[in-house]
Amino acid sequence: MVKSAGTFRLLQAYRTNDANARPIVAQNRRFAENQSGTKQVLYRLSQGHGGVFCQACHGSTHAEWPNATANANDNVAAGQLQGHAGTLIECQTCHGATSFPLSAFQRNFDANEWMKGPHGMHPVDDATWNKEHKEVFEDGGTPAGTCQTCHGANLQGSPLALVAATRTLICAETNNRGCVSTSQGKRVVLVKGTAVSCNLCHEMPGSD
Repeated sequence: MVKSAGTFRLLQAYRTNDANARPIVAQNRRFAENQSGTKQVLYRLSQGHGGVFCQACHGSTHAEWPNATANANDNVAAGQLQGHAGTLIECQTCHGATSFPLSAFQRNFDANEWMKGPHGMHPVDDATWNKEHKEVFEDGGTPAGTCQTCHGANLQGSPLALVAATRTLICAETNNRGCVSTSQGKRVVLVKGTAVSCNLCHEMPGSD
């Protein structure tokens, strides 16, 4: 199995020692195509969040976003819709800027005990979530491991928690990791590609 450097993306569809070249089937269905019984459903026919086809957010088959060539035509649609190339990850692309009250995520999980966003995600680049996410993390009704799925077992970031575009976020305290006081309050700038960890903006949960 071949993975691209620094990511979880599998670049090989079958095992090299398999003479029949049978496609590798994902064991974790969270980020996989649909399955009907024991059969896999093609990516181009699979649906996800709200019944939206996977291709709507990830790009068409064999042309998933982003294209490594910045000015490629494949990147134009995503850039027009959300302001940068890559998978449609900005919730405001389809939803209003204040569409997600905390109650939509606090003690409100789906049948898999996932959050209600695509692949069980929380709102992305949402001011309310940025400011109040600790209320969900600290809530005893939040399933164990919810945040660790993307932010890593130790909550210090993972390839699934890389910011898709440079962002300026509200933070709780000034520290030596980048959170500073400004005329608009305490802010931290996360450059595109930064792995989001708790201690970018405040101390790690459970620390003194």
